[in-house]
Amino acid sequence: MKQIQVILLLTTVLLAFAFGPTNALTLAQLKVLFKGNIIAPADSTYNNVRTGYNARYSRLPVLVLQPQSADGVKLALEYAQTNSLQVSVKSGGHSASLLSVLDDRVVIDLSTMKNISFDPTSMTITAQPGNRWVEFYNYSINTFGVGTPGGNCPSVGIGGLSLGGGANELASVYGAAVDNVRELEVVLANLTVVVANATQNTDLVLGTARRWPRKLWCRHKDYLPSVQPASNLLLGLDHLQLDRL
Repeated sequence: MKQIQVILLLTTVLLAFAFGPTNALTLAQLKVLFKGNIIAPADSTYNNVRTGYNARYSRLPVLVLQPQSADGVKLALEYAQTNSLQVSVKSGGHSASLLSVLDDRVVIDLSTMKNISFDPTSMTITAQPGNRWVEFYNYSINTFGVGTPGGNCPSVGIGGLSLGGGANELASVYGAAVDNVRELEVVLANLTVVVANATQNTDLVLGTARRWPRKLWCRHKDYLPSVQPASNLLLGLDHLQLDRL
């Protein structure tokens, strides 16, 4: 197995507070335009999506939106902004203090965004942030025999871990998860979508790498690790029993 570089499609959203209710997008309009799940407190699935890794926290968001793409993230953000609501963003929901789900906010829940693809020519994987590391490894290692430094807890989302830095057992050789991110797709607070990499919007890349919470948040991105023999990777990952994932 070789180590690939990953373009983690991690939809990153500039932290935005409400801009004021001019031409507010109504819930009825959102239901027509939004491609994904819209979950309100009265819905039967509400309790499932508002909880996370730490069951001690019980937060009550006003709405949970599960987009399928950057366009869906934009709509979710527009709904919140034009209705004077703040948002929180959830990838894998593994935050110990459940910071991804906050009271009285619109939760942009990226957990259903699970597209992932591998380009053997560039040795790059493009992945959406709803993937958890167990799903990422199952795709990259078990299917193609390639991998990248990432989380060693299978249930953690690739988006949250990467934006948080991404400590891992291979870091002394290959760096943190964020060091292996090649490109980000970023949804800005002004509802535009931009690409951030080594040549475009480099300030957004630096903001993510340093984890400036006031600058970035919603996740969807691209990855890229250097090519290495499988034995080097498995040395640090074999305790996950990757052959069983």
